[in-house]
Amino acid sequence: EQALGGAVAWSSVRPNSKQHAQIAMIDPPGASITLADIQSFTELHAIKIPALIDSGAIRSACLDIGVPIYEKNMVSTVTLPHELCEVIGRNRIEIDITLYATANEDESA
Repeated sequence: EQALGGAVAWSSVRPNSKQHAQIAMIDPPGASITLADIQSFTELHAIKIPALIDSGAIRSACLDIGVPIYEKNMVSTVTLPHELCEVIGRNRIEIDITLYATANEDESA
């Protein structure tokens, strides 16, 4: 938390694995964010990640982007700007795109 300059949410240790932690970007939970928001957030935290990996404080880092799949649409596309990809790659961060089903565009999963 001190190295990242913010609160880290820790989950329970899973059997046969290491502890999982995350920094929540969305405040309040459920609020909409833009790729520009993701870019700003990532630039703020990403430069601290390689040192944490090298010191053994963390094993890996991952940016998880949630993408809604609406009931009437069977496809959803996310295009990540090259500037965001550059920051993520340079700082040894993985990318997860999490797809989640929701009934319509006015509801969240």
